[in-house]
Amino acid sequence: MSRPGLKKNVIRIKIPRELSIEKSELISKILDNVKAVFTSIKIENNALRIEFYSHDYMRKEIVASIRNIVSQYIREAEKNLLFYSVNDITDMAKRTIQLDPLIVLLRLGGYNASRTRNGVETDAPRETVEEISRRLGLIYDLLEGETSCNHFSRSLKSLLAIILYNHPDKNPCDIVRELENKGLVYMSGEKRRLKGDWKRILCKLYLIPVQSSNFSKVCR
Repeated sequence: MSRPGLKKNVIRIKIPRELSIEKSELISKILDNVKAVFTSIKIENNALRIEFYSHDYMRKEIVASIRNIVSQYIREAEKNLLFYSVNDITDMAKRTIQLDPLIVLLRLGGYNASRTRNGVETDAPRETVEEISRRLGLIYDLLEGETSCNHFSRSLKSLLAIILYNHPDKNPCDIVRELENKGLVYMSGEKRRLKGDWKRILCKLYLIPVQSSNFSKVCR
């Protein structure tokens, strides 16, 4: 549609992957506070993509206003993140565990979570972090005590830990056999290893029916 005197503009603003963005809330803030002719506002591939029409002399002001709203929104979301060191998590789990499964399970629970250089940041309540860490500790004990199909690679352990967390009735060896039958596990030396990225395998095979409302926080 022709808009006399107005030019089409497209901007993209990166959104931190670890943050759970309430799309409707953020879009409402932009629409309520920025005077422009918007034709599209959506979040895709961890970026906010906005199309709008404006006069040339108004473009910089509009873009600055949008970026300011998004930055403020991100800062508010980041305020709620608490830091847990590797030592904190080890104490909660009563042993050393991998951080990636903890982060995935927190995200599946609807929380923001990300890995830092020496720990995890999340907005989950401490008791939630403690409970997930405790259960993961027990699962890692199980995996390392398994004698019939042990010696798992790090990535295979991450995958198994999350599957067993969501399906405590499953046997790790049965899961490994399922993966072997699908051609996704192979032996290398004395270790069983995954063919492909463990998160992709997790999302494709195991997460679709589980907590689907938070599926996009892990599989995107």
